[in-house]
Amino acid sequence: MLQTMYCTQRVSRPTAGPPSNRCWPMSAVLLASPPMRFFTLRVGLCLLLLPLGCKPSAPPLARVHGKVTVNGLPLRGGFIVFAPDEKRGNRGPLSHARIQDDGSYELSAKDGPGASPGWHRITVAPAPDNTGLVARMEQYRNPELSGLTHEVKTGQENVCDVRIVVSSQ
Repeated sequence: MLQTMYCTQRVSRPTAGPPSNRCWPMSAVLLASPPMRFFTLRVGLCLLLLPLGCKPSAPPLARVHGKVTVNGLPLRGGFIVFAPDEKRGNRGPLSHARIQDDGSYELSAKDGPGASPGWHRITVAPAPDNTGLVARMEQYRNPELSGLTHEVKTGQENVCDVRIVVSSQ
């Protein structure tokens, strides 16, 4: 490959020795000029920032509501959490709700009401003042142990009634 070179002749003082030539590839000379350095810097910065602007937007949240019952009776107070199931490809935000006295709930996430579409693992925790039920429902407070799942679908009403059976001790 033939490369164009830019050479300069340096004139030295008589005691310093013979004059020497300096040569650089023409591409280095062009990139070293102030306008080209500025242009190269701008292009490089744009290329670095390009992936930041291409982040896909999250799908819209879908409304999710339902009722929580324990041994056939509404759970009075407490919390329900829908955690996106990453093993099934859902990477949306966490959704949660306070359970009303009639056992009903409606989920909301950090971006508004609802839950992200896809599979979720569900956890349920009774109100802290219900100490007897808190101990019996310990497994339902852990998404790995609860065994509760639900698929949230876009464009339709998502009703998720959670029925829990625990020992009556």
